Amino acid sequence: MTMSTMSFDQILRAARQLTPQERDALIAHLRAEDEDSSSERGALLREEIVAEFERRKAAGAFDNLESLKGKFARPGGHADADEMEAYLRGL
Repeated sequence: MTMSTMSFDQILRAARQLTPQERDALIAHLRAEDEDSSSERGALLREEIVAEFERRKAAGAFDNLESLKGKFARPGGHADADEMEAYLRGL
């Protein structure tokens, strides 16, 4: 029987037959694979977001927008949430 023909329950039963060290190794391996695929998905998502931003920027979607750069800058501090909310509501 190959893994592709095994049901989830069969895989669980097979995993129960592993030694504690083998189980730990299996869990570590599965987590590492999950982290690898998660970071790959994250990188792809970031690339898609940047590409969409660049497409919209090239189409002029941001040409008539006021920049917020430096609007809420406070040396050594953060923008006050109430102040920023009031400003954004006024737009």
